[in-house]
Amino acid sequence: MGMRRAVVVAVLVGAFALAMERPVAAQGLEGTAVMAAKQKLAVRRCGKEGGISGLTFTVGAGGTWNAETDDATVFAGTSTPLGTSGRKLELTFDAGSLAAFVDALASDATSLCGAAVIVETAEREIFRFGVNRRGTKATLVLKYRFTGQAGGQPGTATFKLKAKGTWTAP
Repeated sequence: MGMRRAVVVAVLVGAFALAMERPVAAQGLEGTAVMAAKQKLAVRRCGKEGGISGLTFTVGAGGTWNAETDDATVFAGTSTPLGTSGRKLELTFDAGSLAAFVDALASDATSLCGAAVIVETAEREIFRFGVNRRGTKATLVLKYRFTGQAGGQPGTATFKLKAKGTWTAP
């Protein structure tokens, strides 16, 4: 019986040591992901466009994040933990980044429609970031729905982005 108890204690100590080595969940989510982002803009009655681009996504201390695109456009905002794992975040744009995001999509929609697009509402459906259990891979998912006018006609649009890449914690 003593040997069995010693084995159980050794297993528990090993499991505790392994849990302490997981910096993602134990110390909070902080680091940088270099990602490939697949994106699609669909504008009702105008069409769709999409592509793949690079994205560097950084999660900072104190619930902040920023993202830099291939063309050096920077977006930023705040994050709140999602769930209990410590590996997922719900994201929001700061006011300036949301305005820049909406303006960029209005410009893309204008090109797609061949008429001036005015965005009236921008509704976030999902904007999340997560890291796998090993703390090596990251994913970012964003989906926004817009209403507005294109050439004076009312319409809707949807923007989706899914990004995956490597995660590096400090």
